[in-house]
Amino acid sequence: MRRILAAVLLTAAISGCAAQALTSGRVAIRDDSAAREARFSAQDRAAIQEFYRNSRKGSGRSASAIVRNEPVPAALSGRALPPQLEKRLSPLPAGVQRRVYGHDVALIQANTRLALDVLYGVAGE
Repeated sequence: MRRILAAVLLTAAISGCAAQALTSGRVAIRDDSAAREARFSAQDRAAIQEFYRNSRKGSGRSASAIVRNEPVPAALSGRALPPQLEKRLSPLPAGVQRRVYGHDVALIQANTRLALDVLYGVAGE
């Protein structure tokens, strides 16, 4: 009887650990049509960095209070990316926005203000 109990407890512990390892550290956006990770693509990163470098607005500085996978503090008010930059970037899932906070560009979940991805120090104020 003890062996069966030990086997059941061991199986439960291993399955719980495996489930945690499979889901931790990943941000995924789900809607009715698809599920995908929300982060800046390599092409979007390059386009944003190039835009601010060419417009001489990028400073390379960041003293950001924005942390990936945490809500953006309510005290911070961001602004939309310039339209000429936004039109060069890939489309976003519903409810996700790109916002500029000081010198940083963040990809946020609009209703929760969760920072899904952050490019630190690329934008000017």
